Amino acid sequence: NLDALLTDQTAQKHAIDEIVSLVKARGIDGVNVDFEYDGNPAQSYSQAYTDFLTKLNSQLKQSIPNSQLTISVYASSAKATRLYDIAAIAPHVDGIFMMAYDFYSAGADNAMPTAPLNGAKNGKYSYDVATAVDDFLKKIPADKLILGVPYYGYSYLMYEPKPFTETRPAYSWRGKPAAQTIAYVSENVTADKTGWDSDGK
Repeated sequence: NLDALLTDQTAQKHAIDEIVSLVKARGIDGVNVDFEYDGNPAQSYSQAYTDFLTKLNSQLKQSIPNSQLTISVYASSAKATRLYDIAAIAPHVDGIFMMAYDFYSAGADNAMPTAPLNGAKNGKYSYDVATAVDDFLKKIPADKLILGVPYYGYSYLMYEPKPFTETRPAYSWRGKPAAQTIAYVSENVTADKTGWDSDGK
């Protein structure tokens, strides 16, 4: 669907007209565009996405002065472009929301944090929030970066309470991994500091 939109000027005009119309009708401040593109598109799609945002921003500002256009992108987007040429997009949006979560998911073979704060520089994790922020700030001004943090983590079924320990298979009779909010954990889980990861935090 995203490929089809990005190669069809008529569809883009429809989308932009409808977005502007909805922002006006609802009396809201603006819109956040969240195209979660899976895979590695050709450069032409990346350029088409930047062009789409440029047109949307222009029409939004003309029709609704002081309106805001923000986009949501993966935490790795400043490192691995995919659809998002962060430096090219930045002048045409008011903010870039970095989704700093799901670095590791509920299906991981080993217990990992959804948003490790540190650990990439010493090789513990393949990537982390602090490194992602640094990568973004090499491409965009700090006042355009919005850091999205998770108020949840994954509760893994593990063989022992230590970071990186092997997780039990999803079909285990003991249950399956689940997302849990900070509120739930604070109220129901007794902290076991033997499992605390000082890098990931």
